[in-house]
Amino acid sequence: MILLMTCIADSVLALICFVVRPALLSGRGYLICVSNGFFANQNRMFDLFGLSIYCAALHSSMVCIAAQFVYRYRFTCYDKDPKNPSFVWQTALFIVTYCITQATDAAWMFALDIGDDHRQEGLEIMTKIYGWQYDNSSLPYPTMSHKAEIKSFVHNSFYMLSSAGGYTIIIYCQSKIIAYMGQFGSSSRASTRKMHEEFNRTLMALAITPLILLMGPEFLHALTIMLETESPLSAMLTLSTTLIAVVNPLTTMYLVKTYRRTIQRFLGSCCFGIGNRIAGEQGFVTATSIGESSTNLSKAPIASVVSSRVTADYTLHNIVE
Repeated sequence: MILLMTCIADSVLALICFVVRPALLSGRGYLICVSNGFFANQNRMFDLFGLSIYCAALHSSMVCIAAQFVYRYRFTCYDKDPKNPSFVWQTALFIVTYCITQATDAAWMFALDIGDDHRQEGLEIMTKIYGWQYDNSSLPYPTMSHKAEIKSFVHNSFYMLSSAGGYTIIIYCQSKIIAYMGQFGSSSRASTRKMHEEFNRTLMALAITPLILLMGPEFLHALTIMLETESPLSAMLTLSTTLIAVVNPLTTMYLVKTYRRTIQRFLGSCCFGIGNRIAGEQGFVTATSIGESSTNLSKAPIASVVSSRVTADYTLHNIVE
């Protein structure tokens, strides 16, 4: 349910952003523009669809990483680490850093639309590459030829869907690893820590490999633009957005992994402790379904802590009622 709501929210947000923006010039080498409040041509619909998939896949991967630490590593929720900063500072740092990476990506998209000179230069470059037709009265809304629409659509689809495909691979591998790590709760603290370190290395490899393979063609595309147009500006923007597209999710995943305890506390305390209740109910159902007694359940310290906290929550809830 969390993943579904995240995908829906990110898709709607991406659609709204691209409808209200009058003109968005992307550093990847093509214009994404909206004319008269509607799509300038049919190709814009595919742009929005691809961007929605991209945003949904990116943030779903973030939710997967956060959720797995909440439900699979919930024994660390109650550990006290004096080396970590306060809860408020960690949460603020995570949010600010992620917003900076997103804002940087958006700033590069608007880089060529800062002044008329840059916009004119960008349109001339796009005309030479994609065969767009425009005049001064139509700026910044050029009319694309049929051949240019097909070329732009193929490039947009490849970029967006390949990025979404990379995140899909990551999410799929994460689900497999999480399912395998379901037995960690019954392991000793030392063995669990070792498995935790192995999981972190595996997760980073899963994050880097698909992105490098899928973003590689974008570097080739940037080189092609520079050779065809002899424009360092266009090639620089294309290369920069490609680098940001690779660094952005890796930065986010690193922050989620580094500040997992803060995220655990936040998700566990929000919604009146519903995260702790779910974790406790899962432990209770698992123990009773395999025929274990309550004495066997007490052997797991975290299960006892979670169970007692759930009981206290329900007791307090009954008193309030």
